[in-house]
Amino acid sequence: MYKNQAIIGYWLTAWLQRPDRIAQAALELMQYLNSGQLQIIVGNTFPLADAVEAHRAIAERKTTGKVVLLI
Repeated sequence: MYKNQAIIGYWLTAWLQRPDRIAQAALELMQYLNSGQLQIIVGNTFPLADAVEAHRAIAERKTTGKVVLLI
């Protein structure tokens, strides 16, 4: 049986020390987005005032795709 697993969090310190790598990664990311090879799947949107509810939905694993806070 498959397990629904996630890794939450990312350590940016090493990346922040290498602006050249950030620039290259951003360029590649934009190329993938523009070519359609990478698509962002938005699963849920919440008004910023409902940020607590959005975090609760993520913590309770009730979301799929990206969760977007609207401002």
